[in-house]
Amino acid sequence: MEVLKKCPYCGGEVSEEAQKCKHCGEWINPAPQPVQQQYVVNQVDPQPSNGIGIAGFVISLVCIFLCWIPGLNIIVWLVGFILSLIGIFKKPRGLAIAGLVISSIMAVIMIAILGAITFAVFENL
Repeated sequence: MEVLKKCPYCGGEVSEEAQKCKHCGEWINPAPQPVQQQYVVNQVDPQPSNGIGIAGFVISLVCIFLCWIPGLNIIVWLVGFILSLIGIFKKPRGLAIAGLVISSIMAVIMIAILGAITFAVFENL
């Protein structure tokens, strides 16, 4: 004996295994609808950078290692100092300030080295 069930749309009796009503033509067990997935996109604004300030900082660090080479040290120091000084006026200022501080310290060291060399040369005359 075949088990029957009622169509939810017209009330007609259809087979338990039927997917479509033979009386009204409606789908009894509609195909499952695909689940719509919801995507959340977290968009993070890139942090601003200060390329000139970073360049001034890096060149000021290079100046530390080149401070013993006459002529080249002044050029590298001046470039690092100028770039750091320009970088102060852009945000973020952190590395530009650090480059300016390092350049200032290197200026004092270069003056001390130049003074020591000058003193040694004129003392022997």
